[in-house]
Amino acid sequence: MPRIPFGDWVNSAVDWLLNHMAWLFDFFKTVFQGTYDGIDAVLQAPEPLLLAGIFAVIAFWLRGTSA
Repeated sequence: MPRIPFGDWVNSAVDWLLNHMAWLFDFFKTVFQGTYDGIDAVLQAPEPLLLAGIFAVIAFWLRGTSA
């Protein structure tokens, strides 16, 4: 049974994408890196117990009941 050179095809496709669509990957990297850094900054800003209290209040508010 002949072997299909699937690995070579995938390698060629990835090389082509990296050579011709690098601008798209750079855009995705910039967007996701900025989002990650923003979320990281928000989560690290307050003290851990304060953040847990804020999340608890939000959870009770979203649940819609007071007890």
